[in-house]
Amino acid sequence: LHDWLMRNEIFLPDRLTPYPPQDHPLQKAISGEATTEVEMFLRDAATGEEIWLSATGRPLIVDKKCEGGVMVFSDVTSRKLMEKQIAEISEREQLRMGHDLHDGVCQQLVSTAFAANLLRERLQEKDMPEARTAEQIVDLLNNAISDSRSLARGLYPVKLDLDGLGSALEELAENTRNISGICCRFQCEQPVLIHDSVAGTNLYRIAQEAVNNAVKHSNAKNISIELDAVEEEVMLTVSDDGMGFSPSKINGNQVKGMGLHIMRYRARLIGASLEIRPGHNGGTTVICSFLNSNKVDNSHEPTQPL
Repeated sequence: LHDWLMRNEIFLPDRLTPYPPQDHPLQKAISGEATTEVEMFLRDAATGEEIWLSATGRPLIVDKKCEGGVMVFSDVTSRKLMEKQIAEISEREQLRMGHDLHDGVCQQLVSTAFAANLLRERLQEKDMPEARTAEQIVDLLNNAISDSRSLARGLYPVKLDLDGLGSALEELAENTRNISGICCRFQCEQPVLIHDSVAGTNLYRIAQEAVNNAVKHSNAKNISIELDAVEEEVMLTVSDDGMGFSPSKINGNQVKGMGLHIMRYRARLIGASLEIRPGHNGGTTVICSFLNSNKVDNSHEPTQPL
């Protein structure tokens, strides 16, 4: 097993961390532990070819004794590429809907609010009692404009420029403070450039879900969002000082209704690793590590709507 691992570069789903030999499904199978559909990233040391594998391992039982292990590997590279293409289509559609909402519905509401305000002023000049009703209509329209703009931004929060993720996370922290009253801060020592718009959007969604979980379920007083990069590795960390969770429940998928499955799916979609663990001083910490390409890939960026 050691020689096989040495001949091939095998990584965790983040494509950065070498797969620990003791955690390899084959090693676990030899030790008597079964594993099912464990994803790993494989790079051929000689050719540089990269593939995604799904590994399932079972102990080889002979006369009630474990005499080795049996492994089944499935090449899931095509599936991973298809999942990303589907995500790209979804993001393009969300971008189109966001633009249509902002440039269509919002502008119509603004025009209607302007007309309603003129009506209110004329009714007030004539000292008519209907002026109060017109004022209420103006207030309702302004609220609808604000909600529609927020919804439009939510449909595609990460701008298409490279440093859009940092701006979106800073806005997420500000909105969280204003709406929930919880102290939410964003920290980023230096600009982090994300070259993949789909990855940037999914990283934002993971942070958004983690923050929402902390607001709704943790009774936290402070939430921290951190974005950092070391060479090609981008690390997103969301931590709170709330009540926290039992690690066994999180790892065993016993925490329900909190979007943990969605965060894990989004991480897998972009080839990132996701870790949820107790904080050093209580609370919960969500860490997502992502391999950021050095090259800008514009082949799948969302197109501007017609």
